[in-house]
Amino acid sequence: MLRRAQREDIARVLVNETCAYPVPWGKQALIDSLDPQYDFFVAELDEQIVGHLIVQVILDESHLLNLCLHPRYQGRGLGKQMMQYWLDSSRSQTIHQLLLEVRESNTKALKLYESMGFQKLSVRKNYYPLPDNQREHGVVMSQSFPEQPVGGCSLSQ
Repeated sequence: MLRRAQREDIARVLVNETCAYPVPWGKQALIDSLDPQYDFFVAELDEQIVGHLIVQVILDESHLLNLCLHPRYQGRGLGKQMMQYWLDSSRSQTIHQLLLEVRESNTKALKLYESMGFQKLSVRKNYYPLPDNQREHGVVMSQSFPEQPVGGCSLSQ
């Protein structure tokens, strides 16, 4: 279902962004996300790109920059599968903390993230742009993984 995004996917990803968000990511931001410093995946269903996931790992933190599903495919559990992929791949690396921001009005996403173990850390005032030069608060959420034992010994011993 998920595969690495490629340059030729950008047009379809941009369609999904435009349909899903009041202020979508622009074409250049999506192209820039193909850089190796990001993990950019597209979700395919019946050979159609229906969503995407963009993550950036810095040291032992993984930051979800963008999770998007075309509205026609929302409510089918695909967002949860994409999130689970991110969690599983992070656990298999040396990641200790996952971070994300979500629009305060995106109650479906907030519920999904909370159901997957994310906790609210703070609110970023006027973080997200809205049409007509308005702004919306962003909710910062995180999930921590315990540090892995080194040499078979727990660090807390």
